[in-house]
Amino acid sequence: MAARPGAPARRAACRAVIAVVLGAASTLGVARARAADELVLANAHVAGYPRIELSVDAPRGAAALRPADVSVIEDGQPVEALVDRLAGEGLEVMLVIDTSSAVGADALAAAQAATTRLVDRMPVGVRVGLVAFGPDVRLLVAPTDARAAVGASIETLAGGGGGPVADAPVYDAVVAASRAFGAGARARMIVLFDAAGDVGSAATVDGAAVAVAGQHVEVVSLETPATSPLALARLAIEGRGDVRSAADAAGVGAAFDGVADAIVGRYSIAYTSRGHGTVDVRVVTLVGELHSRLELPAAPASGPTTAPSSPPTTAPTVGPTTVAPMVAPAVVVAPVETGAPEVRAIPAARRATAPPNDGGPSGGPPWTTIEALALGGLVLIVALRHLGARRVEALEMPVVDAPRWPPPLPDQVFHHPWPAAFVRDGDRLESEPELTGAR
Repeated sequence: MAARPGAPARRAACRAVIAVVLGAASTLGVARARAADELVLANAHVAGYPRIELSVDAPRGAAALRPADVSVIEDGQPVEALVDRLAGEGLEVMLVIDTSSAVGADALAAAQAATTRLVDRMPVGVRVGLVAFGPDVRLLVAPTDARAAVGASIETLAGGGGGPVADAPVYDAVVAASRAFGAGARARMIVLFDAAGDVGSAATVDGAAVAVAGQHVEVVSLETPATSPLALARLAIEGRGDVRSAADAAGVGAAFDGVADAIVGRYSIAYTSRGHGTVDVRVVTLVGELHSRLELPAAPASGPTTAPSSPPTTAPTVGPTTVAPMVAPAVVVAPVETGAPEVRAIPAARRATAPPNDGGPSGGPPWTTIEALALGGLVLIVALRHLGARRVEALEMPVVDAPRWPPPLPDQVFHHPWPAAFVRDGDRLESEPELTGAR
């Protein structure tokens, strides 16, 4: 099949972009690290911070790790971690194989042999299923423990030929595989082999990414002019997996062997982080250790410490439809006969329909101290003005005998013949005594 002009350059650019995407976006801020070629940090999921989830691949052929064999140290401080082996009881793996015309006969044969080896390496308790696509989507085997049935279906795969691509609905195939898992599956993994990109799917790449959310996705990509590296990277990123590219049939076999190693030897290590910003993480196991640097959210800015403000002294405003919970309000009534107060509870129906009145004007908010003082002062001023404007009568002043200088004549007596009358004349009050003659 003749390559289109400029295809090698475009493929090289796509490989560069996919390397950047997988190295940064899929790990969400993790700098991949390898230590002593013993443990490999496949990816780190930090989107659920402070919960951190590391995917660690153990060396091929290493004994299974127990949780007690794994220690996690963050910035020099040991942290408690949960360790779970991916290829354990309850794992289901769906193989999704491209059989479109974009896959050559040699590459398809290599994929068949490699997937057969992958099935044989799965530990006991792992269930395997098979989906083929091109020109249509076919669910050949649902997840099962019957490895022989899966192997027989792999051998019957046919297609390829290396001609022009008619239909290769990879997105529809991924969606179909994501729906084939059993309800009791503890973990779900999709292993996708693609050579043609997507042609003829009803689903979109966004729909396929949503379908695989929460599942593991490993991709083997055979490089052809029709391959869509960015779309495959999107699926791998959503599934927290990797894209392994193969240039030829030999590369296809090696890529599938890498996927099998990752499934058998992959462990999920989850812990709760106490760090912020850039942190150093060290994972120590019986088969080796690894170091990595994670980029976590920065610590929140600490503002100046201020004394808490005093609570308001006024009661909150109660709306017209608000009914006070808890204790029913009561009304204090003073009977006329005895003057002793009695307490009557307001019926619930009235409380629910009548607007609340807690002392304020027209059922509004209660009087504050300042408002009460202002009202009292206003009443006092009005009363004083009223009293000052009135003429006060009937105020008797008793007759008072007092010494006088010079002394009065013997035939004169100092007394008031009638009650004194107080008359307001500006600011002066006058009382007019009268001297009378001797009687």
